[in-house]
Amino acid sequence: MEFNNSHWYTVMGSEEPAKDLGSLLRNEMLPEISALAESLRNTEQPPDYHPEGNAWEHTIQTLDWGAKIAERENLSCLDRQVLMLACLCHDLGKITTQVIRKGRITFYGHGQQGVMPTRDLLEKIGIAATHIQVIENMVAEHFSPIFFFKTENVGDEAILGFIERLKSAEVSLLVLLSEADQRARGDYRDPLVWDDETFLPSQYLLGRVKALYSDETTCTAII
Repeated sequence: MEFNNSHWYTVMGSEEPAKDLGSLLRNEMLPEISALAESLRNTEQPPDYHPEGNAWEHTIQTLDWGAKIAERENLSCLDRQVLMLACLCHDLGKITTQVIRKGRITFYGHGQQGVMPTRDLLEKIGIAATHIQVIENMVAEHFSPIFFFKTENVGDEAILGFIERLKSAEVSLLVLLSEADQRARGDYRDPLVWDDETFLPSQYLLGRVKALYSDETTCTAII
């Protein structure tokens, strides 16, 4: 994957991307994202579910977890970059969807609303259109593993529709994004989606997809 600004290679390959990203922003070396970072800093989150703080703090923690997960899974260079960019962009939709409902901060539809700012940012930093489509689809669907896992009686048609929406994005990378997102919440852990260190929605969704595709070649391409 190629970037217009060489500093992005540093962030994408770093073991501590949050630290490196912060340093580069302070030194005004990543102008493409500076305004978005400030908007996310000004986007407060519900403290009971996000004790880590504002949406920018959550984003950079998600980046750090993305790096750890990429190392754990021994991802290829390209898959790591796709995952890291999805981690960076996954909550951009929160900037425009924050609404107080019954005294609580909510962000309904923020995945889908994050598609356009994701596309705009990735175009600015020189990402090829084929990769942009993968990443923006991951952003749009990043909460789907949690949704399907927590919803009773999810039919095969719902899973097939989800796969169609993902298009060329791989389910295996999406569940890693969802895991990084869930881990980046300070001390909070949703007891419904964790069994010790096992992220249950990942097992569930990958199992459902595999069950729908008996042809190994098709299944491998999707997962």
